[in-house]
Amino acid sequence: MAELTALRHAEFLCRCGCGRSYPLYSGLLAYGDNRTVAFRMGHFHEAEGTRHLWLLLGSGPWFDGDPRGCWLVLDSWLADESLVAKVMDVTSSPFESSDIFDERFLDRNEVLDRPGALEWAITRRDDLIDLHQETRRFVLGENSGNDA
Repeated sequence: MAELTALRHAEFLCRCGCGRSYPLYSGLLAYGDNRTVAFRMGHFHEAEGTRHLWLLLGSGPWFDGDPRGCWLVLDSWLADESLVAKVMDVTSSPFESSDIFDERFLDRNEVLDRPGALEWAITRRDDLIDLHQETRRFVLGENSGNDA
């Protein structure tokens, strides 16, 4: 069973200049057979009312000759009662290099070209939604039940 550790919460001002703040949660997600992934997730309300869960997932190195940890960006939102997920490039996200300790952002194609990477990211997102009450309520609504 998955478990959250080292969970932290902060409020950050939106970087677009709109003046709004959003909650940002970070920590470690333990899952599977002694596996751990670092995460940062932000709860964003778009002007039109859509709620977006922006997620950073940090893993170890992906490339020979580059020892830096790698981070992918996943945007998720509800559309027609389905939870949509899209891997994003950092330039289209609210994140920046300081959010990942100056490690390496993966671009969308690098993630989609790696077999199993998208499915892994969506499964980790689902773990976080299941385990983190505030995120579950943010994504699924106030009556999502199953308080953890």
